[in-house]
Amino acid sequence: MYTKFLKIIASVTFLLSSVAGAECLITGCNNELCSDVAQGKVGVCEWQVQYQCYQQFGVCAADQDGNCAWVQTPQLQQCLENLQQKIDGDPYTPESASE
Repeated sequence: MYTKFLKIIASVTFLLSSVAGAECLITGCNNELCSDVAQGKVGVCEWQVQYQCYQQFGVCAADQDGNCAWVQTPQLQQCLENLQQKIDGDPYTPESASE
């Protein structure tokens, strides 16, 4: 079973790397990584609230140096800023919950 899984992954990787312009790919347990197909980055499989912005507005592409990275689009930046404002403005703290 595991061998079949590895063959499928290898086939998908080959297909993705064969398609023009598909050198970068979104990967990770929560689609939080922007990685070169050849790098094969692995995430830690924990959810962080910022991932919702990357899932919704993230563009994974090669930068000027050819490295895969998230493109900081205005929509992504706005989503992250709005999220940070919500976090900063949240009156809840673990200490206040126990009072």
